Amino acid sequence: MREKEYPPLYSRGFKDLQERDLYNEFVTPVREGTEHRNNLLIDFGRFLNEFKALGITAEVWIDGSFATYAPDPADVDVVFFLKQAEIDSLTEDLRPKFEKLFLSRKFIRNLYKTEVHYAHMNDVWQQMLWQKTFGTCYDNVTPKGIFRIYFN
Repeated sequence: MREKEYPPLYSRGFKDLQERDLYNEFVTPVREGTEHRNNLLIDFGRFLNEFKALGITAEVWIDGSFATYAPDPADVDVVFFLKQAEIDSLTEDLRPKFEKLFLSRKFIRNLYKTEVHYAHMNDVWQQMLWQKTFGTCYDNVTPKGIFRIYFN
């Protein structure tokens, strides 16, 4: 937990983005720490490129201190909602990549500065859980917006 709570970049609900919007949403509005945030965004972009090579559908929620005015977030917190049928149908050469990206969380956090979680798309209970987790500040009361990107 952070010693200081920073206000969220988006106050409540969902804000749908395109990948090209990430810099303007997460780096531009913050006055201090722009180089650090830019580097986090570059690492997150590298993670996204690895993910896109899988060719599967995802709804991605972005949160954590990266989604606040904090100048020095440690990482980018994300949850990927994925279709189980697409995971099950990954080819033998893509399955290890999936496992590396989504099951080796500590390795991925160190490599890409991205804290990755995943859940099954259309699992209402998981979405409610993550909406509660990502949709409030550390006090679990103050609303905080969730940034969302879709990959098809």
